[in-house]
Amino acid sequence: MNPSLRTVIFLFCFSWLQSNLQAQRFQAGISAGLNLSPLDGADLSGFNKPGISAGPFVSTVLSDRWQFSMELLYSQLGSSKSLGDPASAALDKIAIQAVEVPLLMRFREWKFLLAGGLSYFRLIDSKVIDYTGLDVSDLVNLQDNHLALVLGSAVFLKENWGLDIRWSKSLSNWQADPNANRLISRNLTIKTFYLFK
Repeated sequence: MNPSLRTVIFLFCFSWLQSNLQAQRFQAGISAGLNLSPLDGADLSGFNKPGISAGPFVSTVLSDRWQFSMELLYSQLGSSKSLGDPASAALDKIAIQAVEVPLLMRFREWKFLLAGGLSYFRLIDSKVIDYTGLDVSDLVNLQDNHLALVLGSAVFLKENWGLDIRWSKSLSNWQADPNANRLISRNLTIKTFYLFK
């Protein structure tokens, strides 16, 4: 290729990239709230084991209505036995601690946000209690990496803060043992968020 043509292409691409970077805006904030999350497959039902969901997030404003966001959350998930669960359930409680990284596309209209995307979980620790109250964590192997589908909506209650409600469902199995029952999580997350200005 002609060196002068290469120079022209380089300058064009550089100026285009620079103008796009200047046009983009970034927003950052922090969120905190609760996960309510049964694990299907453990014979434990109901959204009766609350856990923490908290951490920072950053969003790239793509246009007046569209944003792409990434979060870094500490998330507690799991299930706990309730009165409606079968007496034959082998487990009393499963508690999972994980780092969660949701990647979401967001659509904003006035004070409302609709979001959808994927969330990656990295297992930090887990605790499993059987029906006798014995800690059997060493006998239940969970996957270190996990993926979930996320849908949600949020509303700005004030200029800088609001309420976020999300539903997510496993796309992969938490259970590492292929011969054991699948453990599929369904999470309802309710939290507040604060947007730095």
